[in-house]
Amino acid sequence: DIFAYGIILLGLISKRVYERDSDKREETNDLGIYGWAEKEYRPRHLDSVFHQPKISLVHRALKAHPTFDFDDGLKVTSIAMRCVGPGCQRPRMKGVVNCLLKLHIIKQHWDYLECDKMLSYIDVEFPSYI
Repeated sequence: DIFAYGIILLGLISKRVYERDSDKREETNDLGIYGWAEKEYRPRHLDSVFHQPKISLVHRALKAHPTFDFDDGLKVTSIAMRCVGPGCQRPRMKGVVNCLLKLHIIKQHWDYLECDKMLSYIDVEFPSYI
């Protein structure tokens, strides 16, 4: 489901591990990925209601990579947080794929990733730069 995809995406970008054992989290005061992301993202997001929030939950080691694009980090964070948001506001997977296809890193490596082949199997809109 889309919530689970959001949790996986948050784990990947933040380099955090999802633990299913909630008792263990309570003993260590660990909020888990979802709780951590909510704590980090939502309060600052609410301060920027009228403009796009500039909040990235991407781990500093990933940000330090030479090919890291700051705008991509913001977009992936936003996508992940929308996936774990309130049920009625969560995007459909098709929308998530369309957003991911618009990332700078995907545009830059479109041919290498053979995205044309991959997209021929699924029903998504091709980005305008193709």
